[in-house]
Amino acid sequence: MTLSTPQSVTLSARRVYEMVMPSVNSNAPLVSVVIPTYSRSDMLTRALESVNSQTYSNIEIVVVDDNGKGTNQQLETQARVLAFETRPGVELRYVVREKNGGGSLARNTGIDASKADFVAFLDDDDEFLPRKLELQMEPMSDPNVSLTYAHCKGVQSDGTEIYYRRVCNGCKPISSDGIFTYK
Repeated sequence: MTLSTPQSVTLSARRVYEMVMPSVNSNAPLVSVVIPTYSRSDMLTRALESVNSQTYSNIEIVVVDDNGKGTNQQLETQARVLAFETRPGVELRYVVREKNGGGSLARNTGIDASKADFVAFLDDDDEFLPRKLELQMEPMSDPNVSLTYAHCKGVQSDGTEIYYRRVCNGCKPISSDGIFTYK
Protein backbone atom coordinates (compact mmCIF):
# COMPACT_ATOMS: atom_id res chain seq x y z
CA MET A 1 0.00 0.00 0.00
CA THR A 2 1.44 3.37 -0.95
CA LEU A 3 0.44 6.40 1.07
CA SER A 4 1.16 9.89 -0.18
CA THR A 5 2.32 11.70 2.94
CA PRO A 6 4.27 10.82 6.08
CA GLN A 7 1.32 12.07 8.14
CA SER A 8 -1.03 9.45 6.68
CA VAL A 9 1.57 6.74 7.34
CA THR A 10 1.87 7.89 10.95
CA LEU A 11 -1.87 7.79 11.49
CA SER A 12 -1.93 4.27 10.09
CA ALA A 13 0.78 3.18 12.51
CA ARG A 14 -1.03 4.79 15.44
CA ARG A 15 -4.29 3.01 14.57
CA VAL A 16 -2.53 -0.36 14.32
CA TYR A 17 -0.75 0.24 17.64
CA GLU A 18 -3.92 1.27 19.48
CA MET A 19 -5.70 -1.89 18.29
CA VAL A 20 -2.82 -4.19 19.27
CA MET A 21 -1.41 -2.64 22.44
CA PRO A 22 -3.56 -0.24 24.48
CA SER A 23 -0.98 0.71 27.14
CA VAL A 24 2.74 1.30 27.54
CA ASN A 25 4.76 -0.85 29.95
CA SER A 26 7.34 1.54 31.38
CA ASN A 27 9.02 -1.34 33.26
CA ALA A 28 10.05 -3.05 30.04
CA PRO A 29 13.76 -2.70 29.24
CA LEU A 30 14.56 -0.06 26.64
CA VAL A 31 15.40 -1.41 23.18
CA SER A 32 17.20 0.73 20.62
CA VAL A 33 16.32 -0.02 17.02
CA VAL A 34 19.16 1.30 14.88
CA ILE A 35 18.16 2.13 11.31
CA PRO A 36 21.07 3.15 9.08
CA THR A 37 19.93 4.91 5.92
CA TYR A 38 21.62 5.93 2.68
CA SER A 39 19.89 7.25 -0.46
CA ARG A 40 16.54 5.60 0.34
CA SER A 41 14.52 8.19 2.23
CA ASP A 42 11.45 7.05 0.27
CA MET A 43 11.66 3.62 1.94
CA LEU A 44 12.51 4.85 5.45
CA THR A 45 8.92 5.69 6.44
CA ARG A 46 7.86 2.04 6.04
CA ALA A 47 10.71 0.89 8.31
CA LEU A 48 9.80 3.54 10.90
CA GLU A 49 6.13 2.55 10.78
CA SER A 50 7.01 -1.10 11.39
CA VAL A 51 8.93 -0.17 14.56
CA ASN A 52 6.19 2.23 15.66
CA SER A 53 3.68 -0.64 15.32
CA GLN A 54 5.54 -3.06 17.59
CA THR A 55 3.58 -4.74 20.39
CA TYR A 56 6.64 -4.22 22.60
CA SER A 57 6.78 -0.96 24.52
CA ASN A 58 9.74 1.22 25.50
CA ILE A 59 11.54 1.58 22.19
CA GLU A 60 14.10 4.10 21.04
CA ILE A 61 14.53 4.44 17.28
CA VAL A 62 17.94 5.73 16.21
CA VAL A 63 17.98 6.73 12.54
CA VAL A 64 21.57 7.15 11.35
CA ASP A 65 21.70 9.23 8.18
CA ASP A 66 24.80 8.16 6.24
CA ASN A 67 24.15 10.41 3.23
CA GLY A 68 26.62 13.08 4.32
CA LYS A 69 25.66 16.32 6.03
CA GLY A 70 24.03 18.93 3.80
CA THR A 71 23.46 16.68 0.77
CA ASN A 72 20.09 16.62 -0.97
CA GLN A 73 19.54 13.04 0.23
CA GLN A 74 20.30 14.06 3.82
CA LEU A 75 17.82 16.94 3.66
CA GLU A 76 15.13 14.64 2.21
CA THR A 77 15.77 12.07 4.95
CA GLN A 78 15.68 14.76 7.64
CA ALA A 79 12.32 16.01 6.38
CA ARG A 80 10.83 12.49 6.54
CA VAL A 81 12.19 11.83 10.03
CA LEU A 82 10.99 15.18 11.39
CA ALA A 83 7.51 14.60 9.91
CA PHE A 84 7.17 11.15 11.47
CA GLU A 85 5.14 10.98 14.69
CA THR A 86 5.81 8.19 17.13
CA ARG A 87 3.35 6.56 19.51
CA PRO A 88 3.69 6.71 23.31
CA GLY A 89 6.64 4.60 24.45
CA VAL A 90 8.70 5.24 21.32
CA GLU A 91 11.42 7.89 21.16
CA LEU A 92 12.83 8.87 17.75
CA ARG A 93 16.42 10.12 17.49
CA TYR A 94 18.09 11.32 14.30
CA VAL A 95 21.87 11.24 13.88
CA VAL A 96 23.56 12.74 10.81
CA ARG A 97 27.04 11.56 9.81
CA GLU A 98 29.36 14.21 8.35
CA LYS A 99 30.14 12.00 5.36
CA ASN A 100 29.18 8.57 4.06
CA GLY A 101 31.03 5.79 5.85
CA GLY A 102 29.07 2.70 4.85
CA GLY A 103 26.60 0.45 6.63
CA SER A 104 28.94 -0.93 9.30
CA LEU A 105 30.12 2.49 10.41
CA ALA A 106 26.53 3.79 10.41
CA ARG A 107 25.44 0.85 12.61
CA ASN A 108 28.33 1.51 15.02
CA THR A 109 27.34 5.19 15.12
CA GLY A 110 23.81 4.06 16.04
CA ILE A 111 25.09 1.84 18.84
CA ASP A 112 27.16 4.74 20.19
CA ALA A 113 24.13 7.05 20.08
CA SER A 114 21.73 4.57 21.69
CA LYS A 115 20.72 4.74 25.34
CA ALA A 116 19.53 1.16 25.67
CA ASP A 117 21.13 -2.06 26.90
CA PHE A 118 19.49 -3.94 24.03
CA VAL A 119 19.99 -3.12 20.34
CA ALA A 120 18.15 -4.37 17.26
CA PHE A 121 19.13 -3.50 13.70
CA LEU A 122 16.73 -2.72 10.87
CA ASP A 123 17.78 -1.68 7.37
CA ASP A 124 15.90 1.25 5.86
CA ASP A 125 14.36 -0.93 3.13
CA ASP A 126 13.14 -3.62 5.54
CA GLU A 127 10.41 -3.88 8.15
CA PHE A 128 9.76 -5.73 11.40
CA LEU A 129 6.74 -7.96 11.89
CA PRO A 130 4.56 -6.54 14.72
CA ARG A 131 5.64 -8.95 17.50
CA LYS A 132 9.36 -9.19 16.66
CA LEU A 133 10.71 -7.22 19.62
CA GLU A 134 8.18 -8.66 22.07
CA LEU A 135 9.12 -12.24 21.13
CA GLN A 136 12.84 -11.55 21.19
CA MET A 137 12.82 -9.68 24.50
CA GLU A 138 10.86 -12.34 26.44
CA PRO A 139 13.82 -14.75 26.78
CA MET A 140 16.31 -11.94 27.44
CA SER A 141 15.16 -11.80 31.08
CA ASP A 142 16.96 -15.15 31.56
CA PRO A 143 20.55 -14.29 32.60
CA ASN A 144 21.77 -17.41 30.77
CA VAL A 145 20.56 -16.13 27.39
CA SER A 146 23.24 -14.20 25.50
CA LEU A 147 21.31 -13.30 22.35
CA THR A 148 18.16 -13.89 20.40
CA TYR A 149 17.73 -13.88 16.66
CA ALA A 150 14.96 -14.60 14.19
CA HIS A 151 14.37 -16.04 10.75
CA CYS A 152 13.98 -13.66 7.86
CA LYS A 153 11.23 -13.57 5.25
CA GLY A 154 12.01 -11.92 1.94
CA VAL A 155 9.29 -10.70 -0.38
CA GLN A 156 10.19 -10.23 -4.04
CA SER A 157 8.65 -7.51 -6.20
CA ASP A 158 6.17 -10.06 -7.63
CA GLY A 159 4.99 -10.96 -4.10
CA THR A 160 6.82 -14.31 -3.89
CA GLU A 161 7.95 -15.01 -0.32
CA ILE A 162 11.35 -16.51 0.45
CA TYR A 163 12.19 -17.75 3.94
CA TYR A 164 15.77 -17.68 5.15
CA ARG A 165 16.50 -20.06 7.99
CA ARG A 166 19.90 -20.44 9.56
CA VAL A 167 20.31 -21.99 12.97
CA CYS A 168 23.55 -21.45 14.85
CA ASN A 169 25.27 -24.31 16.62
CA GLY A 170 23.88 -24.47 20.17
CA CYS A 171 20.83 -22.27 19.51
CA LYS A 172 17.43 -23.38 20.77
CA PRO A 173 14.05 -22.50 19.23
CA ILE A 174 11.80 -20.74 21.75
CA SER A 175 8.69 -20.14 19.66
CA SER A 176 6.95 -21.27 16.52
CA ASP A 177 7.58 -17.78 15.12
CA GLY A 178 11.23 -18.58 14.34
CA ILE A 179 12.80 -16.94 17.41
CA PHE A 180 15.97 -18.61 18.73
CA THR A 181 18.20 -18.10 21.77
CA TYR A 182 21.84 -18.80 22.41
CA LYS A 183 23.00 -19.68 25.94
